[in-house]
Amino acid sequence: MNVTIYTPLDPTLIGGMRTWLDSFWRPIARSGSIALRVVHSGTRPSSESAAYSPLTGVPWTVREIPGRAMPGTNAKLPAVAELAQAFEGSDVVYVDNGYVFQDWTALRAARSVRARVVSGHHSVILHDNASAEGMLHNAAWLLSGRRCIPRFDAVHALNETDAAYLRSCGARAAAVIPLPVDRTVFAPGAKNAAFTVLFAGRLHRQKGVDRLVRLVEGYAARDPSVRFRIAGAGAEESRLRGFAQRETVTLLSALPRERMAEEMRSAHVLAAPSRTETFGFAAAESLSSGTPVVCSDTHGFRDLIDGTNGTIVRRPDAADAWIAAIEALRRDPQQYRSMCERARTSTARLAIEPLARDMLAFLGAR
Repeated sequence: MNVTIYTPLDPTLIGGMRTWLDSFWRPIARSGSIALRVVHSGTRPSSESAAYSPLTGVPWTVREIPGRAMPGTNAKLPAVAELAQAFEGSDVVYVDNGYVFQDWTALRAARSVRARVVSGHHSVILHDNASAEGMLHNAAWLLSGRRCIPRFDAVHALNETDAAYLRSCGARAAAVIPLPVDRTVFAPGAKNAAFTVLFAGRLHRQKGVDRLVRLVEGYAARDPSVRFRIAGAGAEESRLRGFAQRETVTLLSALPRERMAEEMRSAHVLAAPSRTETFGFAAAESLSSGTPVVCSDTHGFRDLIDGTNGTIVRRPDAADAWIAAIEALRRDPQQYRSMCERARTSTARLAIEPLARDMLAFLGAR
């Protein structure tokens, strides 16, 4: 099967799409079960501060299609004819549907080469309107995007809430297939001597960096024995500069996978204060590492965190709510050990092999 993944995003951006390509599609493509190509339009959000790193030794071809910048967004929109040329020979085209008007453009291009076309939703469908870009995205989706959804052969969602909404928009064959975790790399190990709270992700408003700052400040006043380790890079790095000289806080850059796995298994808790998550790679990797997650209430986290492997914070802008959730784990060692065990077992469904079978069956379905 010849599979083309089209994403506006430059795949060297360290984030969810890159992780999906690297951890999920790399072994599938190497197995020889598909011939894979990745097509993108060079979109680079927060280009001055986000982290980019080459994907080396990949078992697929990569092609960048020039596109025109979309006013009010970071997205670049290619011409249908050029995109169709890049799709030639595809049995199926998977469209990452994260930016305005990409859906219609990619759908028309895929139809012109007679490929089956799937809409994938790795990013937030409706934003919180906190920015001009979010407002433009929402307006475009409500006027155009949701009307396009029934025209795809199938729709891939990462969580049940998004899938239900897409079905209400008329989506055909809407499937929930979560993202995989490499459970051999992200595995339990010894915890740090000092109680450690880890944050791992892009330093961006979406990831709740401002909430993280309030949490660190709250613990500094309450219990300075708690240690924080913050791994990531991005647009809001400046918010953390004041912590650089603090003994209780360690600032790390964006880490390679093996190094991040060490951080995950040795931490006691992962704090995930995101405003939106369609899945939550860091949370899933932390759970696989036997580390419970304390997180905000998002569509993706609801599918991962069930109360036995972590805690959902219902007042995410209140530092005391985060502290209370973390302290509840510290005060009950027996419950904490149980949560660590449950965290690991809850990710059995996220193993790469069964999800790969599900995805290939989904893409090849007629």
